[in-house]
Amino acid sequence: MECQVTLGKDAKKLIQDVPTRWNSTFYLLERFVELESCIRTTVALLDADLPHLTAGEWKTLQLLCKALKPFEDATTMASGENYATASLIIIIVNGLNDVCSKLLNSTDIL
Repeated sequence: MECQVTLGKDAKKLIQDVPTRWNSTFYLLERFVELESCIRTTVALLDADLPHLTAGEWKTLQLLCKALKPFEDATTMASGENYATASLIIIIVNGLNDVCSKLLNSTDIL
């Protein structure tokens, strides 16, 4: 967290995965990517033989977050407690189909 404060960011912790909630994996990846520079700095300063992610692996994590974000949005929208969500399902599924088509045709993903 010291690294984050040094960089003028709010101190945030890494998020752990919860096997019964897929969204937690997304939140874990999203926070990991958000804190990339601090994670790289911390790992470099540690006196341990830790595996390092390559630039390509960091890029893959960023693209994975980009691909999973619409699904997280759809899950949140369909999980509403204060409004009826059944009427939104067709709209949500059509939106996810559009997003998936765009992602598959995107040059970023290749």
